[in-house]
Amino acid sequence: MCVERRTHGSEGAGTSDGSPLPGVGKLYYETLKYLRGGKNPTADFYKGAKASNSDGFPVITNWDDPVQYSCQKNYIITIGDVHTWCDKRLPGDTHGSVGNSVCNAYTDANGNAHAADYGSLAGDSGVNVSAAMSTVGTLEGMSGLPTANTGAGGAGFGMAGLSWWAASKDFRPDLAGTQHVQSYVIDVQEARDCGYQSQFWLTAKYGIPDSYDAAGQWLTTANPAMSSITLPAGNCASNPPPGYSATGSTVSWPKNLLRAGDPQSMISSVRSAISTIAAQIGDEAALAQSSGTLDTGTGAYIYRATYNSGGWQGDVQALAIDIAGNIAAAPAWKASAKLPAFGARKVFSFNDGLAADGSAESTANARTGVAFDAAHFGSLSSRQQALLNADPFGTPDTLGADRISWILGDQSKEANAAGTTTANPNPNYGWRSRAPSATTGATDLLGDVINSNPVFVAQPSALSGVGYAAFAQANRNRRPALYVGGNDGMLHAYDASYTVDASGAPSPTSTSGAELFAYVPSPVYRNLPQLMSPNYSHKFFVDGSPTVSDACFGNAAGTACDAQASWKTVLAGGLNAGGQGIYALDVTDPTAFGTSKVLWEFTDRDDADLGYTFGKPVIRQLNNRKWAVIFGGGYNNTAADGSASSSGRAYVYIAYIDGPGAGRRWTLNTNYFKIALPAAGESVSTPNGVSALAAVDRDQNGTVDILYAGDRYGQLWKLDLSSATPGNWKVDLAANSQPAPLFTAKTSGGAVQQITTGIEVAAHPQGGYMVLFGTGSWVDVADPFGPFNTESLYGIWDRDDHATTVARSQLQPQQMLSYVTSAGVACTAGTDGCYGVMSNCQPNYAGVAKTTAATALCPSALVAPSNTGQRQLGWVFDLPGSGERTRSSAPTLSTSGGVVSFTTLMPATDPCTGNTIGIEYNLATLYGGAPSSPVYVFPNNATGFIATGTVPNSGTQAVNVVVSSRTIAGGATDNGATFNASAAGQAIVSGQTAATRQVCGGTSGIACDSSFIPGWGFVRNLQGPTASAALYGLTCFPAAVGDSTPVCVAKTNPGRFGRLDWRQINR
Repeated sequence: MCVERRTHGSEGAGTSDGSPLPGVGKLYYETLKYLRGGKNPTADFYKGAKASNSDGFPVITNWDDPVQYSCQKNYIITIGDVHTWCDKRLPGDTHGSVGNSVCNAYTDANGNAHAADYGSLAGDSGVNVSAAMSTVGTLEGMSGLPTANTGAGGAGFGMAGLSWWAASKDFRPDLAGTQHVQSYVIDVQEARDCGYQSQFWLTAKYGIPDSYDAAGQWLTTANPAMSSITLPAGNCASNPPPGYSATGSTVSWPKNLLRAGDPQSMISSVRSAISTIAAQIGDEAALAQSSGTLDTGTGAYIYRATYNSGGWQGDVQALAIDIAGNIAAAPAWKASAKLPAFGARKVFSFNDGLAADGSAESTANARTGVAFDAAHFGSLSSRQQALLNADPFGTPDTLGADRISWILGDQSKEANAAGTTTANPNPNYGWRSRAPSATTGATDLLGDVINSNPVFVAQPSALSGVGYAAFAQANRNRRPALYVGGNDGMLHAYDASYTVDASGAPSPTSTSGAELFAYVPSPVYRNLPQLMSPNYSHKFFVDGSPTVSDACFGNAAGTACDAQASWKTVLAGGLNAGGQGIYALDVTDPTAFGTSKVLWEFTDRDDADLGYTFGKPVIRQLNNRKWAVIFGGGYNNTAADGSASSSGRAYVYIAYIDGPGAGRRWTLNTNYFKIALPAAGESVSTPNGVSALAAVDRDQNGTVDILYAGDRYGQLWKLDLSSATPGNWKVDLAANSQPAPLFTAKTSGGAVQQITTGIEVAAHPQGGYMVLFGTGSWVDVADPFGPFNTESLYGIWDRDDHATTVARSQLQPQQMLSYVTSAGVACTAGTDGCYGVMSNCQPNYAGVAKTTAATALCPSALVAPSNTGQRQLGWVFDLPGSGERTRSSAPTLSTSGGVVSFTTLMPATDPCTGNTIGIEYNLATLYGGAPSSPVYVFPNNATGFIATGTVPNSGTQAVNVVVSSRTIAGGATDNGATFNASAAGQAIVSGQTAATRQVCGGTSGIACDSSFIPGWGFVRNLQGPTASAALYGLTCFPAAVGDSTPVCVAKTNPGRFGRLDWRQINR
C-alpha cells in the first residue's frame, strides 16, 4: 500500500525538513520495484531517511522478495488526492523541465544533494515509463501524456503508465507463468475534485489485469474496468466525469477507483478494497476436493457435500451405490435443484434474549425458537435486529428484514437481475448477485459446505429404557433426513426418502433432496450482513458437523427414565470457526419441525469461557440418569467480542439435554457443568482449547463413565464421570493436588504437538483402554505454511487405575520402512499405487524382562533394550511427510477393532498446483505397526501379502509384508465411508448374510436391525455374531476433482480384537 503524505502548510511549500512534497508516482514505482524483487530502495528517493523524519515507521533498506509463489495475486492500494507533486523522475521519463519550482534540485538539512524532478531515473531498464504513458494516452484519447504536467505542481502521469504496465505485462519474467499487479486507488477528493482523467483515474482504470487479453491487449468488449455508480448532488466541484449533474446522476466510473471524501467513506473505501482483494485470493482447499466424509445412510447412497470457491456456493448430492460397490456417476438428486422457492422455505432461529448492548432483555420471545423470515423480524432479540440492521461495515440502516429475505432466496435486491448477468432494472440495494456473473459455476442459492459432514437419520436405534420401545415403534417409518451445516448461515435438513426395487436398487422419490427445514443459530448473526456484500470474502457460519441421538427428557436427576418422561431424537451441533455456540433441536419428526422444536442454544454469552465450537458434541446418559450434550469448550475463547474469557483456559462442558427451559437462562452447576483443563503457559494471548471428545461406558450400564479429550497444548485428558453426583465429576488424574493429563504429546525434541482432531478407544487385553489419536492443527490460517513441527500418531495405554500417567519414553516407536507397489517394487512415497511398509515392533506390555533383537520388520534403532523389564504403555509413529498431520474427525477401528485407520494431509508443496497429498494409514491397534493380516485386497493376489526385498533388514531374501498405507488422490478431509461386503467388491448391509445381500428400511419391507444407529448409518464397527459375515469392505473417499465420482478401494476386516460395543463408546 502506498499513501501520499503531505505536511501542513501552504501548497507548493516544501516539507519541514526542506525536501519537496512527496510524489505519488515515485511511491507507486517503489512499491512496484519491491514486488519486482528489488533488493534495496532507490537511493535517490531515500537520501536522508532516518528515524526522526519517518513518522515512527521503520526505515527498511534491505528487502525480502514478497512474491513467494508463481500463482500469487499481487495488489497495490494507493491512497491520496489528485493534487500531486514532483513525481516525474522515473525510468524512461522524457519531461524537459521540473514544471514547478518546488521540484528543483536542492540540498537537504543533512547535506544530501537531490536531483531536479525530471528526466529518466537511471538503473532500471526493465520498464519505460514514457512508453507506458504513451500507450495509456492512446487508449484514453489523451495526446502528449508522456510530457504533460498534472496535479498541483510538477507531477506527471507516470503512475498511470506504471499501472498499465504492471497489469498488462509480466512484471516478474523470472518466475513461472505470467505475473500481474492489480491496482486500487482511494481518492480522498480534496476540495470535491472528482479527478476525471487525472492520474488517479487512469491508474485505477488501466490497472486491472482482467481488462487485457492473453497478449496484453486492451479488451474492447466485456471489459470490467468501468462500472456505473450514482454520484450524490454536489459531489463534484471540479473535474466531473461525463454525464455528471450537479443535482445527482449515474455515471461511468473506474471500478477500482474508490471515493473517500470524508472519514467514514475513507474507512469504507479501505475496507472495500481489502475485502475485494481477500475475496479474490480464495482458499487453497477450494482447488480440488469435495468437503467432508462420505457418510452412508441406508447402505444404498453416498451423500456428498461440495463447494465452489468461485461464488462460494455449495451443494449436497446423493450417489447410489449397488451391491457390487459401483457408484453412479450421476447424482440421484442435488439439493440445489430441489430447493423450495423463496417464500416457501421453512427456516427457524433462536431469540438469544439479548438487548442491543448485550445485556439480558425480557420479551415474550426471549430464549425461544422463532421463525426466520421478514414477517417475523420483530420476533428476534434487540441485539439480533441491530446486527441485521447494519451493513457489512457495521453502519446502521433499516434493511434487516430485507437481509433475511436475501438469505432465504429473494434476489430482487441483488445488483443483477435474478439468474442473469444483466443489471437489475428494479429498485435494489446492489447486494451480491447469486448469478453467473458472480460465480464460476451455476447460479445457486445454497452456501458452500466445507467442514460439515452430512448425517443421515431414519429409524430410531435399539436403546433400552421405559417407553423407548413405543417411541421407536411410533417413529419407525418417519421421513429419512440428511442434516448438514452450510456457510450460508444455516443448518439444512434435506428429504432423504427413497424406494427400493426387487433387486435392492434404490430410487429417489419425488421429494428426495428437497429442504425440509433450515435453522439459523444465533451466534452467526454477527456476520450475516457480510453475505450480501458484492465484495464478499468467505466467512464460516454453520461449519460444524451435527450429532444425532435419541435421548430421554423430563426425568429428574437420580431417577431413571420412566413412562412419564418423553423420548426425542435430538440433533446437537457446533459451528467450528463460524461462532461460539452449541444448538440443540428436536428432529424426531423432521416434517413437523417448528419453533417449539428449537430446544436451546448455549453460547459464550451464557459462559464466557466457551470458544469457537470445533468438534462434534456427544449425547449420552450420565450416572445421575440425566441425559446431556457433552462438548469441548472450543478454541480462541479470548476473542474480543464483548464476552471473552479472562483466562484462556480450556473446559469440557456438560449441558442437560432438556436445557434451562423456554425463556430461562443457563445456570452453572444447576443445568450445566464444566470441568477445567489447565495448561502451563495458557493466557489471554495464548489460549488453550479443546474440541473432540470420546466417551466410554466402562460397566456397560448405558451411562458414560469416562471422557477423553485432547487440547492445543498437546495434553490428553481423562475425565471421571462415574459418580452420580455432579460435584464429583473431575479430571481423573492429579499431580501435586492439581489436575494432571494422562499424557502430553511432544516431539522427541520436546516441541508441543496439538491435539485438535478426534479420539478413538479400544479395549486393552490386559485391562484398561488403548486411546488412539493423531496430532497437528488445521485450525489456524497459518497452519498450511511452514516451518512445520513433526506430528505423530499415538496409541496410549490407559491402565484405568486412576494413577498411571504416560510419557513418550514409555512408548514403542514405529516407522515407515519402505514404499512398494502391489508387485513389491520400490516406488516413490505419495504417488498413486504406492503403498507403505511399516515396522511391527512389539511393545513390552508385560513388564517383565525379555530378550529383544532386531528383525526384518523391527530395525535395531526401534528395539527396546533387552532384559530391563520396563513396561511400555503404548506406541508412537512420527509422520514422515513435511507438514503431515491428522485431518480426520477421529480414527476408525476395523470391525474387529484389530486395525485402526487414520487419514493425514500434507500441505501443498506449491500452493499454485494444489498438490495436497493425503495418506491413509492402517495400523495394528495394540502396537501401532503393520497389521498381522492383510488390509488391502489386490487383483490376482489370493493372500494379500506382498513379497518385497525393499525392507532394510531383509538382506537378499524377499519378505512377505502387509502394506499399511496408501496415497489418497487429492488428499482427504476425513476418513472414508465404509460398506461391508461378503466378498471383495460386493457391498452388503451390516447384519445381513452374504446369501441374501438385502437392504433394509424404506419400502423394502425389511426391518433394520441394531446395526443402524442414527447419525452413524449402518455401523461396520459392531462386535457381535453377525459382524463376522462381513469379510471385506469398501472404503470410499472423495475424488481429486470435486464433482468426480468418489473412489473406493477393497479392504479386509482383519481378526477380532477388543473393539468396544457401540453402546460403550460414542464420539
